Amino acid sequence: MSNKTKKIFITGSAGLIGSSFYVDLKKKGFLVYGIDCLESSTIDSILDISNRKNLKVKLHEINPDIIIHVAAIKGLCDCENNRLRAWDVNVGSTAEIVQYAHINNTKIIYISSDVVFDGKLGDYKETDLPNPINWYGTIKYHSELLVNEVTNSAICRTALVVGKLREKDKDQLNIELKSKTLDNQSLLPYFIIGKLKQKERLNLSSETVSSPTDVDLLVLAVAKIIDKDFSGIFHCTGSESISRFDFALRIAEKFNLDKLLIQKDLSSDLSIRPKNLNMNIKDTYSKLELIPSDWDIEKLIIKISNNI
Repeated sequence: MSNKTKKIFITGSAGLIGSSFYVDLKKKGFLVYGIDCLESSTIDSILDISNRKNLKVKLHEINPDIIIHVAAIKGLCDCENNRLRAWDVNVGSTAEIVQYAHINNTKIIYISSDVVFDGKLGDYKETDLPNPINWYGTIKYHSELLVNEVTNSAICRTALVVGKLREKDKDQLNIELKSKTLDNQSLLPYFIIGKLKQKERLNLSSETVSSPTDVDLLVLAVAKIIDKDFSGIFHCTGSESISRFDFALRIAEKFNLDKLLIQKDLSSDLSIRPKNLNMNIKDTYSKLELIPSDWDIEKLIIKISNNI
């Protein structure tokens, strides 16, 4: 089947990740259909995926060959404080998609998270057993288990995905900069830059480690998974891990901003945030023919500087 006849259904296509998939796959000639609960140029229908009946109807209407499931409630605190809603959105929608895929022999590509791990050991491989310590990680892992029931499925675990600032991101960033907390974690580097330019102190954890990921890496990885019809679990994160404190220092150095404004925070939400989420990406990078030096932190910060 050629790209021009293959239909791809994307949930959460208004967000950073989903919209990036939407644009890239359209350019490649696929028939792309995007849904989201928010209006955007990268959606074809407004739909709340927690409404399983409407989701089922839409899936049967579009009859896709591939489903890329991105939509989710992502905030750790949001999930903890709204457990039932988070379950309905994240797990309920996945169950509906899996049921459809079983009946129609549809490929699923599920975007998961490093937070399925407990962060006690680090260097997590694709084959390591998840052990989430928060509700977001728990519902992500439950969704992974559902997706794994589909023979032709791929699970892409990623972390702290960063991309180009879109216009609506700029509006959101301005709101975030007026507050003391950051809700949209994809805006973290821009939030750091904005706060430091305003000469405001930043308190960031030196204990929680993750692998900042360029959204273009995730787009490339998924494109390769589609092209080669790969299945299994993939660790689609940047090639280096770093604490948020050290990430901020690297950004401040690049932009010649005052590093003394960056302080270590040992109190924030460490109780629900795993500490060491260093992801082992060797097998994924080898299988997808990705070059680690293309996706390190220095390259990401350079790209961020070009986006400002």
